[in-house]
Amino acid sequence: MADRLVGTGAPAPFDSAPPVRRNLLSRIKLGHVVMVLAAIVALVFNLAVLRGNEATMEVAIAAADIRAGTTLTMFHLETATIPADDLLATRFVPATDMVNAVGQLTTRSIVAGEPVLNSDLLVVENRGGLRAMSVPIDLTHAVAGHLSRGDSIDVVLVSDGVASFIATDIEVLEVPSVDDSALGARSGYAPTLAVDATQALLIASALDVGEVHIIRSTGTALPDLERATAVVGGASESASG
Repeated sequence: MADRLVGTGAPAPFDSAPPVRRNLLSRIKLGHVVMVLAAIVALVFNLAVLRGNEATMEVAIAAADIRAGTTLTMFHLETATIPADDLLATRFVPATDMVNAVGQLTTRSIVAGEPVLNSDLLVVENRGGLRAMSVPIDLTHAVAGHLSRGDSIDVVLVSDGVASFIATDIEVLEVPSVDDSALGARSGYAPTLAVDATQALLIASALDVGEVHIIRSTGTALPDLERATAVVGGASESASG
């Protein structure tokens, strides 16, 4: 009886099956992890190689804030490295041309650290003793910014209720670009004019004491400066009184 009970006892459990399954799964998971890690390492390596082979160029940047109308010196400039394939790279002043930028006039304000563009610079030519002068002005006082290089303009000063022509038949050498959203802004717009010494002093003084207006006069007769004074209210009188 005991023998039959022993012979018909419950079969011993197969304890080895679960460990085999777990070991197989572990090997599969580990293999995937190794493959993923290898792919990541390869990607990082390739990116590092590509970045290491990336062509760069040295360009001129503003060493400090530069106002429009500034005559550049080497103290205004320093260099920075940019990707050579940058879409704007051809517009930048290369570091090798920095010396040629010295003595040129800036046609717009440039923030410290900002690359200097070729279009930011104006070569000042000696035109019969004339000088290049940048005039910061409210757009609404400068034909809403609709000035072009080569235009002839007159300059009017309004001070203490009296408007007077202070300079006439002045050539526009360069004008900055105008952002339509900035219409009426008092900063960032400064056309560059060709002036003689007297005109430069008159305009500089006018900017300090009153409102300055630029009038495009291309193709029109010049005003008689001796009688070109008006009093607010419509009455006019000669400058001599």
